[in-house]
Amino acid sequence: MKVVKTLDRPPAGWFVIDVLPIQRSRGVWAALMTDVHPDELKHCKCQVAMLYVDPAQYRPGSRVAHECWSLLEVCLFVRCG
Repeated sequence: MKVVKTLDRPPAGWFVIDVLPIQRSRGVWAALMTDVHPDELKHCKCQVAMLYVDPAQYRPGSRVAHECWSLLEVCLFVRCG
């Protein structure tokens, strides 16, 4: 299995497929990103992102969807009173 890259900065022009908590208490999250629009993933070969495509519609062609995980730090501010 090919390893999906982890990046510190999201690539320009890429699409977020999902966001998952890594350390929720510290506000660290990871975004699964691909260089193919989510509606077109069903026509591309991909490794992780194919899990977000309906199996009945998945018909990979010759195009390969590049994927990466991008680390996100989220700052949450709570204002009371």
